[in-house]
Amino acid sequence: MIFITLAKLKDKLLPTFRQTLARPPTYLTVHNIFWTLGQYDFVVIYEARNETDTMKGCLTWLKPCETQTSVAITNEEAKNVTGTSTTTSRVVTRTVSRPRQRSRIDVQKVVERSIPDKFKRRL
Repeated sequence: MIFITLAKLKDKLLPTFRQTLARPPTYLTVHNIFWTLGQYDFVVIYEARNETDTMKGCLTWLKPCETQTSVAITNEEAKNVTGTSTTTSRVVTRTVSRPRQRSRIDVQKVVERSIPDKFKRRL
């Protein structure tokens, strides 16, 4: 399974953290690490056998960071899941119908019914 983790350092960059980041756990196969500008400090793209290994990796390897992890699948896997073929494309059509005609509502009657009797003005 492929995972993408967005990470933000909790404190300032520790000198040993770069070394730690360069040596991921053996149960994770890191494809790439991107340092970023913006809300997150870096993005890690890696593979793991299952979600448990990913959680263990985030809790130990990326301990000094706040992380957000997503599962990613390849385009071919997505096509298999959705049932579309790579050679043919399906056209999805939607039937559009006209909105129903609403009956005229007497606003005055609705307002009169919604106000309790004790609050109505008496003439």
